[in-house]
Amino acid sequence: MKYFDRKHLRQYYVSLLRQSGTPETIAKSAAIGLFVGFFFPIGTQVPAALLLAMVFRAKKILALVFTLPTNPYTIFFIYPVQCWIGGKICGIPLRLGTLRTVFHGLRTDFSFGEFLELSVDIIAAFFAGGLLFGVLSGVIGYFAVYGIIMSYRQRAKTKLATRLISKHRE
Repeated sequence: MKYFDRKHLRQYYVSLLRQSGTPETIAKSAAIGLFVGFFFPIGTQVPAALLLAMVFRAKKILALVFTLPTNPYTIFFIYPVQCWIGGKICGIPLRLGTLRTVFHGLRTDFSFGEFLELSVDIIAAFFAGGLLFGVLSGVIGYFAVYGIIMSYRQRAKTKLATRLISKHRE
């Protein structure tokens, strides 16, 4: 777990801030990745994120990175809640405890093929909940990343201007 300590997280954050490209492109990449991470099941996220990044002219690597909230370690917490909420949206009576059991049963080898073997109700609930989570996280992610990038670039611009003025006065 050394890649999730404070030092490494800061490095990832700084590398996000220093991405080249417009803030809109970077934010669009984040939104695509977050949407794909929730809407598409594991096993289909990489091709979906790459395809959508190409279609919407976003940064492919960033789109892939932002699919990481749903990974093989977190889906056993996220997918049951996503399906339960999706069931509420679709009017499918699903119990959260049952969904947890179903997804924990897949824990050893979760694949897209195993996903397709789930019941039609669970798959429908997954996509309904995934659409809701994906759209919400995509919109929030877009504006959050856009704001962070704009703020960072404005601070960097101000800092550079201050340095130039102080050098000019010397």
